[in-house]
Amino acid sequence: QQPVQVGLSIVGNSTAWFTELIDHTERSAENYNMEIITNQLPEGDASAMAALFTRPVLLEKRSKRGRREVDLRDYIKELSFVTEGDKTLCRCVLAAGNDPLNPMYLTQALKKQGLVPEDAAARYIRTEILDENGQIFWKK
Repeated sequence: QQPVQVGLSIVGNSTAWFTELIDHTERSAENYNMEIITNQLPEGDASAMAALFTRPVLLEKRSKRGRREVDLRDYIKELSFVTEGDKTLCRCVLAAGNDPLNPMYLTQALKKQGLVPEDAAARYIRTEILDENGQIFWKK
């Protein structure tokens, strides 16, 4: 098995027409697939990772208005983990709109609790954007 490159890759669509279209629609949530990659087994299994988010998970969140401590659970609408070999996959639906949650905060929380090695990389892929009625507005 070859070592995995450590780093962060965020995959998304940032074309001008897409950004303009998004600005005119009230976003309620965004679906993400998150892949945590490490060349060593995660410290916690998928069930331990999911269990972390059943209790308060406080982290400092940065925004245009500054920094503040938030409970990540307030931004998570759906969350599931599964481990496949040296990859842990997470599917989540996170709050969007005026106060969105970047999925990197989930990775930070897992690292902070020792469930994922500090040198683990993560790849985030936004798969859908939901409108205020929970209907798919955009799909990858």
